[in-house]
Amino acid sequence: MEMIRHIKRVGIIGHFAEGLDMADGQIVKTRTVRELLRDVCGNENVRFVDTRGWQKHPFALLRECIELAKFADVLVMLPAHNGVKVFAPLLVFLRNRYGCKAVYSVVGGWLAEFIAGQSFLTKNLKSFDAILVESDRVKDLLIEQGFDNVLVVYNYKRLPLLESSELERPSSEPWPLAIFSRIYEDKGIDDVVWAVREANGRLGRIAFKLDIYGNVLPEYKEHFDSLMAGCDISEVAYKGVAPAGESTSVLNGYLALAFPTRYPGEGVPGTVVDAYCAGIPVIASQWPSYAEMVKEGETGLTYEFCNREALLDILLNPRLPKQLLEMKKSCLHKGHDYSYETGLRTFKLLVESNFDVHKQ
Repeated sequence: MEMIRHIKRVGIIGHFAEGLDMADGQIVKTRTVRELLRDVCGNENVRFVDTRGWQKHPFALLRECIELAKFADVLVMLPAHNGVKVFAPLLVFLRNRYGCKAVYSVVGGWLAEFIAGQSFLTKNLKSFDAILVESDRVKDLLIEQGFDNVLVVYNYKRLPLLESSELERPSSEPWPLAIFSRIYEDKGIDDVVWAVREANGRLGRIAFKLDIYGNVLPEYKEHFDSLMAGCDISEVAYKGVAPAGESTSVLNGYLALAFPTRYPGEGVPGTVVDAYCAGIPVIASQWPSYAEMVKEGETGLTYEFCNREALLDILLNPRLPKQLLEMKKSCLHKGHDYSYETGLRTFKLLVESNFDVHKQ
């Protein structure tokens, strides 16, 4: 009879970007998972390997991963598209060689489509002890592909959750809207800039003001600079990168967060979590798993994916400000689902169950 190896020590393999002030979704989630597991297991029982730039020193990385496997009762990996092809078979090897469990904490909602037709990768992932995905949609798609090791675990964030009494409510035009994400084409920046300017033009006044926060990716910078140069600052303004951990205070007072994503691989977008924790609803495109996160008319308003005309229709609705202001308390309530405290309870149960997805 195989002895049950209770989890005391954890190894994490992921893109931490240690020492760098970077805040994309993958890095934020990777660091948050580390914090959660440190709080559950103790700092001394959690070690990690930073995969940033691993292609430049693959053998050094392999040695680090082997040492991590010797230390840990469970290895948790958080790679993106390219990395999963390398780290999935590596973790299966380390699991078989050293007896540690293998867990994949997935960032985003792209995995099921990505592995379709990739039999070797699929076989490796099916042998993992647990695959933690961000949405029921991805879980269901993986189950259809024969997986039985999948569990939904949200994208939690360590943010101050505002109280109702702290909420600032805009009261007049121009109604303030915000973008709060990395700035590149797939985030639909062009769509929302166009929609705000078009709405103001049709209404004959500056009814909406869009503030854009976030790091502009190099490949998008020239286009973004040109886009901003063509905008009046009274309508659209780039506000730079908000300080880490201050998203709720920055967003407090906006009418809504605009999330016009054109990326179908979204899971639980951290920017939407930021908005809920600040008590502001979202105006979002209908990415594949949007309905699990945005409750229409309660925490936000949505429109057909990649349809900027439908986004414009939302802005032209004369009842829009009143609708959105009435959603603020529901958004705060929804924010609790993604809070750090909720994440602590979830990871405590995972560790206590030895990452057995069937006991959750």
